[in-house]
Amino acid sequence: MVIRLMLVSLLFLPYLVNQFINDFPDYHRLLERSITADQIRASGHAIEPAQWFYQWINLVKSLLFDGPMRVVDFVSHTYPVVGAAYSVFYIFLLILAVVGLIGSVVVKKHKTVVYLIVFLLGAIGLIVMLRSFTPFYFCLSVSALLLGLFSYGLFVILQTRSVLYKVVIMSLFAFGMLPTLVLRSQGIHQQINYGPIMNVTAKVDENWTKNNTALDALIINQSEHVADYFCDKSTVINGPMAPLIDISGSLPMNFYCDEYELILGGPSQPGFDSVLVLSKYFLDKIDTKPSFWLSDSWGVLHQYKNHQPVSGLLPSVFDDYVHPPRSYHKLQKIQPQLFEINEERAPHLLISNLLPFNVQYKVEKILANGKSPELKVVNAANHLYYCDDCQSGKTNWQLTLISNDFNAIDINTF
Repeated sequence: MVIRLMLVSLLFLPYLVNQFINDFPDYHRLLERSITADQIRASGHAIEPAQWFYQWINLVKSLLFDGPMRVVDFVSHTYPVVGAAYSVFYIFLLILAVVGLIGSVVVKKHKTVVYLIVFLLGAIGLIVMLRSFTPFYFCLSVSALLLGLFSYGLFVILQTRSVLYKVVIMSLFAFGMLPTLVLRSQGIHQQINYGPIMNVTAKVDENWTKNNTALDALIINQSEHVADYFCDKSTVINGPMAPLIDISGSLPMNFYCDEYELILGGPSQPGFDSVLVLSKYFLDKIDTKPSFWLSDSWGVLHQYKNHQPVSGLLPSVFDDYVHPPRSYHKLQKIQPQLFEINEERAPHLLISNLLPFNVQYKVEKILANGKSPELKVVNAANHLYYCDDCQSGKTNWQLTLISNDFNAIDINTF
């Protein structure tokens, strides 16, 4: 029994080493949970003991069903037929795995399986108690054990059918690769539905494609190019990349270096390089070539003008105990504000919400030389408009925006 527990604990070795090096912060968090202020900042309330069981049930359900279904929905948006097959295949395998695990316990009397299941459910309970909501990365520590039990359940039910078992395993491998391929494709060419990624038990907006809850993405294997650029000079960054840089503050990573400053949005500053960075998706929609490509999916424009009257924002700083990182951000009363912009040869107008998960805003009305411009791209943080009659001469943009923090609303023309 002791040896088995030691083997299982190897799955958590990286986590345990990290905790040991940092004086067991999660243990101290658990001890002081009743007074931890970030619980209230993050969700408005801390989980009381009476709610733990309900949250525990929700997390188990999310791990077994809701999470995989989110992956299915993500794939379905790009490949509907494949997504439907993915859904049926997973539910079928889940039933087989559960039946196999029950059979191993009831028929074969495998006590090890019982111990592993109890250990898994206990670990999930501990995760629930650590914070008032559960970010997706909290679940990674139990995913290996969950997948191991899942695979063993399939093995028990299919072991006498070796050919079928091999087909199922290979199919699982193929289906497992599919979301990664879709993510890369979407990240370079399309938009990605972020959804409630910070809370794995929150309900997904089923109409996200209509409600504009998608954003661009920073693909990990392209992040080096982005970091190299911003580590070469102090920069003011405008456009769709600016909100993503701020969102990345919820992760222990930076796209800039300490010796250089990075300002999100706002007008140019002395000694700073100013760039408008748009994704390939935006550039394709307006048929525009960038000054140069920062990566396969991000292009830089230098010929543009910013119309924000105040300086931009400094990027949010990662704090292990404050989630989301902008929890302290003070909001104002929601109110309208009129903007009038006069520019020479400015057929495009881009409005960016630098804090899309904190600040509300809405385009109430917009005119270009007295006519309604074409809305080329809209997502959770950006509205990009185009005026077909504004290729030459002066362009008069009139827009009415509604927001609870206009300092976080960045306006650019090009």
